[in-house]
Amino acid sequence: MKTLCDLKKDYIEEHISEVIKLVDKPKYVCRKCLRSANEKDKVCKPILISDALMGKK
Repeated sequence: MKTLCDLKKDYIEEHISEVIKLVDKPKYVCRKCLRSANEKDKVCKPILISDALMGKK
């Protein structure tokens, strides 16, 4: 699977249950598109949500 950032609307609609598992309890957010995920490798420009909230880059 590509990163969540690269997924198209049609893919998301067809694989919604798989996508939900990846975003259920997010720890990372993409600095480019703001999609979030449980795992670092599921977004293209990841930053820990906790770091982002503290202003770290």
